[in-house]
Amino acid sequence: MNILSEFIMKERSHYEINDNNMFAFALGQASGYYDFLLIILDRYEKASKEFVSVNEKSMKLMRTQTSETVLVTDEQMRLLEESSRLTTPVHLEIESFYLFAKVLLDTVARFLYVYFGQGRGVRPNSHNDLAKHHEKYLEAKGLVIPEGLSESIMLLKESICDYRDDEISHELSLRRIRATAWSGSGGARIASGMMFPRKGDKTATSAALAQLMKDVNVYIGKVIMLIESNRDKSRLRKD
Repeated sequence: MNILSEFIMKERSHYEINDNNMFAFALGQASGYYDFLLIILDRYEKASKEFVSVNEKSMKLMRTQTSETVLVTDEQMRLLEESSRLTTPVHLEIESFYLFAKVLLDTVARFLYVYFGQGRGVRPNSHNDLAKHHEKYLEAKGLVIPEGLSESIMLLKESICDYRDDEISHELSLRRIRATAWSGSGGARIASGMMFPRKGDKTATSAALAQLMKDVNVYIGKVIMLIESNRDKSRLRKD
């Protein structure tokens, strides 16, 4: 279910014809990226389930090995090859989720500027901008602020934007190694570290995508409340 799409269909009727379309198309861009996340999450869950199943079978075979000289059986080799093959789609879906989640958050931030306008020189062009200046911006516009909105903005900045920036888009070191951590309940995750580690090198593990999606939904819900509670302060003309 796309909560943004449903909100757009309900909310757009409050505005005059041109701004009705402006509202729908501007927020509709964010809605499109929300759909991307739903598709990615579904593909990830299937790939992760398969990856975990293969590795659990492999671990079970290793635990039953009784020979003092550990030999890799044909079945173990097959499972190792299958695990290696499944690593690529798992990593693809995890990184894709972070990339498009960041685009979604940036698009929502820009929509807020379209909807409420600039405030005291603050123009939120990205979620990072919004995280840095949201208190000043919301105060300047005199908005009724939903409880927990600030906390939600900062949580997503740290859990999605920072990971995307540091581990995907702006990681420059070719010493970075990415492996796959997994558990039956938590699914597969990307675990990264550095080859030939040096002092100050950091490790990182991606979050559970299902939890990130829940956090995104909480934030979108608060943005919807922000719009509904401050419709009279919008730049858009009311019907």
